[in-house]
Amino acid sequence: MKKGILLLIISAFAINAFAQDLPKGFEKNQETGVLYKFERKNDEGRRVVEGDVIIGRFWIKYGDSVINDGNRMHPQPIVAASADARVFEGDLVDGLLIMREGEICEFAFPRDSIAKLMPQLPDYFTSDMYAFWKIEINELRTHEEMMEEEARMREEQERLMVERNLMADSLKRVEPERIEEGLRTYGISNKMVDGVYFKQEFFANNNIKIEDGDQVKVHYVGRFLDGSVFDTSVEEEAKK
Repeated sequence: MKKGILLLIISAFAINAFAQDLPKGFEKNQETGVLYKFERKNDEGRRVVEGDVIIGRFWIKYGDSVINDGNRMHPQPIVAASADARVFEGDLVDGLLIMREGEICEFAFPRDSIAKLMPQLPDYFTSDMYAFWKIEINELRTHEEMMEEEARMREEQERLMVERNLMADSLKRVEPERIEEGLRTYGISNKMVDGVYFKQEFFANNNIKIEDGDQVKVHYVGRFLDGSVFDTSVEEEAKK
């Protein structure tokens, strides 16, 4: 009888000791054992179900050391609530399944459990410490919705590529005609020198020759083919 009482006392002590070891403010889910602390609740939000893709942000800390700062992120697909991704009982997948869209929840994982997922951990992260994952869910997508969106994005990229190619082909056909028109308008020779059409309008009375690599100071006027100025360093032209 005394032995039975002693075992009960020891068991009660062990339970209390474990409860005291929980990080401050965290609760333990009785079904999965995940340790959690809600920062923002949304009882009206859609509940996460297995297979959902989480769109949002996340924060990671090893003890007090910040590994990833979600404040510097834009909402994006961050994790899938998939059974295939479950590593241990009470892991992040189990944590996600107690959340809803619009909520922020932080989860605590003992170092030994995290080591199953990430064998290479920093030396300062000792066995008496917890890793903390905080998840913000901005939106939930099913796997099918993600696949459909990816397909739409591929179609849009292909459409834009076709449009760009058509525009490039059109410009290639039009460009020679436009160049010829501009050469005639401004009286420029149609023979290129070093890849440039030009007309020399002023001849300097000195023997200074610009060499490759020299730094020069210039004034310029840039015009479209219709004569309108798009850029200039000449104040009078800018005022016009």
